[in-house]
Amino acid sequence: MLAWAIAERRPAALLLFDLDRFKEVNDTAGHQAGDRVLQAFCDLVGASIRPADLFGRLGGEEFGYLLTDASMAQALQTAERLRRDFAAISFPDLVINPTVSVGVAMASEAGRNLSALLAVADRALYRAKADGRNRVAPAPLVLVEGKGGEIVRRTAERPAVVPAPIAG
Repeated sequence: MLAWAIAERRPAALLLFDLDRFKEVNDTAGHQAGDRVLQAFCDLVGASIRPADLFGRLGGEEFGYLLTDASMAQALQTAERLRRDFAAISFPDLVINPTVSVGVAMASEAGRNLSALLAVADRALYRAKADGRNRVAPAPLVLVEGKGGEIVRRTAERPAVVPAPIAG
């Protein structure tokens, strides 16, 4: 699917999800409760995917969602909606309500293969976790500059939230 999107010059985004404090859910409420949390998350995402998209479990409590024909803005909007909707699900038998962190990367910014896209989305996910969990973080913006006929790629961190200007 990714190869097709790149070959057809269509935008593609990868949302990388990691359920926050999932080990704590398993340790305090048991693996059956953890299974219910995983199933609820899969049901939520499964109800919203389009026929051309791909969603799957990567392992443990980590999932990937490949969106084709989606801009970064659309991917961030989708990720935020899913994050918010998952946080709103009630799990009465749990002490903590599960949440999800999301890293979002664009195939055009990550390179031309799945492993590169996963690595970029994973760095964004790590930033979402480090910034406090239960949030969406975009991948670093890749700037492409022409210099003597060469293409140079650099990354610059894009803030997850743009701070308001300081008055004064």
